[in-house]
Amino acid sequence: MIKLVYNCLLILFFSSLVLFANPDTISIQNEFIKAVVNNKDSKGRFSLETTLGNPDNINDNYQDLIYGKPIPWTSYTTLLIDNNPYIFGNEDKRLKRRTNQRFDYAPLNEQLITNNTIISSTSIKHFSVTQKLGFFRNPNTNLNDSLFIEYHVTNTSPETHYFGLRIMLDTKLGQNDGAPFSMGREQVESEIQLAKKDLYDYWQAFDSLTSPNIISQGLLSNPEKGLITPDIIHLANWGSLVDQPWNASYKQGDSFIRKGEDQKDTALALTYDSKPIEPNQTKIFKTVYGLGGISISSGELSLGISAPRTLLQTHDSPVLVIAYLLNAGGYDAYNVSVSFDLPNYVTILKGKTTESFPILQKGKQLQFPLLIDFKHLKSASIPISFSVQSSTFNSNAIKHNINIIKPPKLTISIPKIVTVGQTSPNILITPIIQNKTSIPITDISVFLSGLVPSSLPPFEYKAKTISSLKPGASESLSWVVNSSSLQFPFMFKIVANSNFAISDSKPVILQKKVQKDKLPLTIYSVANTEAPAYITLKLTRIYLEKNQQLVLQYPKKSVKFIDYSYSSSDPLLLKHYASKNYITFQPFQNDQDYLYLHYYVKDNIPLSFTLLSQSNLGINNKFEDNPTQSLIQTLDLTLPTKNDIVRSSKQKE
Repeated sequence: MIKLVYNCLLILFFSSLVLFANPDTISIQNEFIKAVVNNKDSKGRFSLETTLGNPDNINDNYQDLIYGKPIPWTSYTTLLIDNNPYIFGNEDKRLKRRTNQRFDYAPLNEQLITNNTIISSTSIKHFSVTQKLGFFRNPNTNLNDSLFIEYHVTNTSPETHYFGLRIMLDTKLGQNDGAPFSMGREQVESEIQLAKKDLYDYWQAFDSLTSPNIISQGLLSNPEKGLITPDIIHLANWGSLVDQPWNASYKQGDSFIRKGEDQKDTALALTYDSKPIEPNQTKIFKTVYGLGGISISSGELSLGISAPRTLLQTHDSPVLVIAYLLNAGGYDAYNVSVSFDLPNYVTILKGKTTESFPILQKGKQLQFPLLIDFKHLKSASIPISFSVQSSTFNSNAIKHNINIIKPPKLTISIPKIVTVGQTSPNILITPIIQNKTSIPITDISVFLSGLVPSSLPPFEYKAKTISSLKPGASESLSWVVNSSSLQFPFMFKIVANSNFAISDSKPVILQKKVQKDKLPLTIYSVANTEAPAYITLKLTRIYLEKNQQLVLQYPKKSVKFIDYSYSSSDPLLLKHYASKNYITFQPFQNDQDYLYLHYYVKDNIPLSFTLLSQSNLGINNKFEDNPTQSLIQTLDLTLPTKNDIVRSSKQKE
């Protein structure tokens, strides 16, 4: 509780704070973690530490997660270009002195902080490579207590080249540089390589299940967040990995203790195999490392469980749950059995819900990964429980709820009707994409649907992207549309999609601007100078797209439709909706045709007649049920007094 209050007092100070106090490094930090990047010699290399850490753990304040004080250099990333390794960032004397080797480097041409992200860029051989480090919301804690480590790689040459990536992290768990890694069912305490098929979505490390000083966690796979599982993870002592930037020598079971020393020094390397990248193609490599979340129930048989805190209702990929069991009772336990209790709508994809062991040695820890899936998330939460029984110690149980929350929603703002001018066929479409919810939305794609290809100039793209929208944020996009090949009125849609939000779409109707001297609807005659009076409106031909009809609205209380007169002998399909105060009819076929519309005016008040076009789904299709309407003209009218004249023909656009 004391730590929680302390966190609240300092949250405004720590939240997304950027520090420039030491010119040799640049850093970003929040109330949970701090990332530090070398800005002196080996530019681009980074370290990670906690600030106030996990709010529920008083022991993890200001502890190391990736070694690197005072200036990071021991962790580095390797770029494999056409089978030649280059270390990302600038050369430094310490690595050369440590390895007694000369490596090739990719020195930085830019390093800066923007939007709480540290960006480091280089151009080497045929590639442009950018490293991005920023805060990541950990699904197992629902806090921004993790760091995303991301590389954007673009082939800038006219030929295909091969590219591979290795991210080597000199991991540390506070004061403990040799804590075991928990990988799936394995508690790794010596050197090992794990292939992609043997990896789970995340791994964890902690020094004690009963009272951990600090818990770290690495996220390996989450396609929705852009995390792609590496091809190989190599866990070894730091000396073995730092000395060889690619394909480090491997001997399974070797100690985490470096040669010539007596203390463990763990490190890991995530390797993405070399693969071809086409000209102008960009590939993104992304992983996440930071604090971990485990719910703990202490006892002689101590239990822990790790799983997401929240999921969106739209979540449609498997979820990894890991349960831990530690015999902390001081002597061996016999006839041990463990079991998961899950709702009936949960499907087990990998793992077992029950297991038994004749004996569990004292101090022995086991872990039980369970990959689950579920359909139709209708409940407010998914309850998961894990329990243990034995003939030696008291039973124990732990519960974890995955809360299901409504997904955020994208909102598009744009006028429904856009008028194309007389002088140029080009029109600028500028929708505003908004996130009106309290949840961030990432990886947004916005595209135009229903436009013919010829209506987009060569420099325009049908789809455009927005990397993220914070709660309450908005972003404006723009397209140039060439309307010369379109028949007016023309309707298309703007669609905004994201895997992490409810989509939105808005129709847009393009209509041609009508010249004021060619208005189709005019006043033909007025039978009296004051109400009550009879008036006649004249309508000339309007060019409409096929399957369109005309709608003329009139003031309901002040005006009554009497009749019409048509200049042609051809039948006119006209329908009067008296209760709704409008008429619908088909457009004329002949340029010389015209229509007289006769009305009875009851009151001396300003009147407004509105002429529209709409999709013709049948002559009986009702105006108010049809969303594809386009405004043509509004005619405003005031009956003249004895000394006044008619005021009309005001077009609203």
